[in-house]
Amino acid sequence: MPAETERTAQQVPAGPLPDGTRPTRYRLSVTIIPEQDRFSGTSTIGIELDEPSATIWMHGQGLDVTSIYATHAMARIPATWTPRTTDGVVRVDLQEPLPAGRSTLHVEYSAGFDTPLRGLYRVESAGNAYAFTQFESISARLAFPCFDEPRFKTPFEVTLTIPAGQFAAANTPIERAIELPDGLQRVSFAPTLPLPTYLVAWAVGPLDVVVGPAIGATKARPLPIPLRGIAARGQGERLRHALDRTGPFVLALENYFGIPYPYRKLDLVAVPDFAAGAMENVGLITFREWLLLLEEGRATEGQRRAFAYVLAHELAHQWFGNLVTMPWWDDIWLNEAFATWMGNKVVQKLHPEYRVDLGELASTQRAMRLDSLGSARSIRQPIETNHDIKNAFDSITYEKGGAVLAMFERWMGAEAFRDGIRLYLRRHEGGTATSADLLAALDEVSDRDVTQPFLSFLNQPGVPLVTGAADGSCDAGVRTLQLSQERYLPIGSSGDSDRIWDIPLCIRHAAGTTCTSLSSARARVDLPGCPSWWMPNADGAGYFRFSMSVEDWTRLRTQGFRELSDRGRLAVADSVEASFDRGVMDIELLLPWFSDWVESPLRQLAVAPMRPLRFLIDDASPPALRGTVTAYAGQLYRKRYRQLGWRSRPADSSDTKLLREAVIRFMVMDVRDKNGRARAARLGRRYIGYRSKPNRSVVDPQLAGLVLATAVQDGDEGLFDHLLVLLESSNDATSRSRILSALGHADTPDLSARTLDLALDPRLRVNEIRHVLRTQFRNAQTRDRAWEWLTENFDALAARFGSGELGASPWHAASFCSREAAAEVERFFEPRVAELSGGPRNLAGAVGAILLCAEKASIYAPAVELAFGSH
Repeated sequence: MPAETERTAQQVPAGPLPDGTRPTRYRLSVTIIPEQDRFSGTSTIGIELDEPSATIWMHGQGLDVTSIYATHAMARIPATWTPRTTDGVVRVDLQEPLPAGRSTLHVEYSAGFDTPLRGLYRVESAGNAYAFTQFESISARLAFPCFDEPRFKTPFEVTLTIPAGQFAAANTPIERAIELPDGLQRVSFAPTLPLPTYLVAWAVGPLDVVVGPAIGATKARPLPIPLRGIAARGQGERLRHALDRTGPFVLALENYFGIPYPYRKLDLVAVPDFAAGAMENVGLITFREWLLLLEEGRATEGQRRAFAYVLAHELAHQWFGNLVTMPWWDDIWLNEAFATWMGNKVVQKLHPEYRVDLGELASTQRAMRLDSLGSARSIRQPIETNHDIKNAFDSITYEKGGAVLAMFERWMGAEAFRDGIRLYLRRHEGGTATSADLLAALDEVSDRDVTQPFLSFLNQPGVPLVTGAADGSCDAGVRTLQLSQERYLPIGSSGDSDRIWDIPLCIRHAAGTTCTSLSSARARVDLPGCPSWWMPNADGAGYFRFSMSVEDWTRLRTQGFRELSDRGRLAVADSVEASFDRGVMDIELLLPWFSDWVESPLRQLAVAPMRPLRFLIDDASPPALRGTVTAYAGQLYRKRYRQLGWRSRPADSSDTKLLREAVIRFMVMDVRDKNGRARAARLGRRYIGYRSKPNRSVVDPQLAGLVLATAVQDGDEGLFDHLLVLLESSNDATSRSRILSALGHADTPDLSARTLDLALDPRLRVNEIRHVLRTQFRNAQTRDRAWEWLTENFDALAARFGSGELGASPWHAASFCSREAAAEVERFFEPRVAELSGGPRNLAGAVGAILLCAEKASIYAPAVELAFGSH
């Protein structure tokens, strides 16, 4: 063979597989008996070679291959299967080269069900065994031999052999089911449209199947869409809430995209144990039970909202990601950012009472915290290793990506932006497309260059910081504003601030609104009417933070703040807190803002002081002043606490219910209000029937988790044991979540230790373990014990879940706030991080966050003395 081809055949690919071989069709026949430990299958793959080759690179992980050969024309060519990497890259060597053109590869294999909720895995629930799949991002290779990359969109023909009396679902409708001897049945499904491997999905077991209301035909789609809900045995009736509400979401998406729903059916599956929140598999969308199994009177406001947001997100994927797919993982933002942005748009249309416009901005501001770290990645980050693939599924991709899309939608105009999206989807329907393809479509429908400003946000990390200084004088009825930009960096960051973006911005001021674009390090903007106050992010439309002089901050607070839109006020709150995090906002200047915000009718603004107050209480206050700062926080919120009360009222809005829970939680858990804690603990005991009959009506569902957590903290070992009994006897995801969250709040040494040990208890579902560890680490009283437990038991956790699934574990320690803790975290994880999926960047981010907190605490500790020392 030519030298270049031989070198390619010998070198193990670290990223994408070598070009020259691609799949054209899969025929999969898999025997899945959930009660057993293993499954088996035959994978028949049509392949096409650009030139003759005796080597094929492909994927398969943990598969025991018993037979492999290729066929071309009438010839059968034996082959060998050689795994070359631990993450599933396989070399297939044929006894003689396959000619260029089309051939077929035949593989027989068996494998164990995977344990960390990926690939094809087993779940036990209420004594029954089930099998489900989770193939995104690179876990299809755990279930069948394949070319496990998104660029290979291929039709699948799937046949599953399963126990008689059980049910199987896949991406397409069942074509036929045949009874077999030995208590089995063979279920064959209709061929799929071309799919990447990560969107293939199966569900097998004694499942409840509930037929929902079909999604009616439209002018563009003459046939209705069959809709079903699928859940573990006994849970089917709880799918009604979801099924009754799904149709309008699909219709809203069809209307926006101008393209009918692309697939033959739609199944919503509640999975008892599931690592992701949900997964957009074609025709078979999977969800955590907590999101899909909702009961009126028991579900919280947060659950109902989460269902709407997640459903909209996953359905939006049916166009963005499924109909048009990125060819490689560096463009995963085309899936996730678009589904985030479009999901928000649909929920805003169908549930205006949720104020999605404000929730979207609050989520964006949370993403800015991650984007402010020196280790932050770009929205479109080069993918060089599997670590990078894992890291790509973060709030930078989802929330920052969605915010940048929303910013350019406003800049272009909603109608032009929609036209660009429709053009992009029609042009690449059924295939793959890149960022360049999307930007070309937006350029085509716009009267201005979209690509260059968009790329400035897409291809570099960080949050822009726009600093303004208004001239003191007024010349010819105009006040000049001097603007500059750099990368926003918190105090203590060693990151490079020398960055330039092309920022669309509109300046709100006393005389109106002035729009411009900031594409250089410095610029001048003339504001008509000589306004006394100004704010450079009107309606919070831009992905940036801003800074100004003390005098301008004061005029904005006292004169301009009330004139801003709701989103504009939230943008101000974020930039005020960001200035505090930079170390340039004195506490004396910060506290008046808090007094204004806490009285706001906007939930997101009313809770804005809570995060910096927690920092002041837990990390910046000298021990002698901690009580004083806590008392200030309690006084700040006491009036609002009394106004909201503990019981919902018929006139309460959705946001009021969420605000009530947030304020009561802050008063009970952070301020530790004596009367509030006593009431919460009493209600918690009554709620679960500890030494009495259970009474679920004593507290609103929204507060149930809080009162249980308080009961645990103020209770004894008997109450802890009582909750464990309830946990073991419950198969309801909502109840289990509340109980585990409550147990996670245990803060005495003995009960904290018992709580942490639950992370290794086989009675817990894998997706429940984060409840325990996250809550223990977030509590300043228990995080030291949680760290000690994690370091002592890390190998046991890795043995249960696989070290690769612990990639996010360094983030547990990000709640620490000292240089010593940062060094200890780095010392522990450094030798292990290479084996943790996404671990290197996660460790850098966690250590960076700890060091930033430590630096901020050292700066503000003297300021706390000055501000509160005389109280």
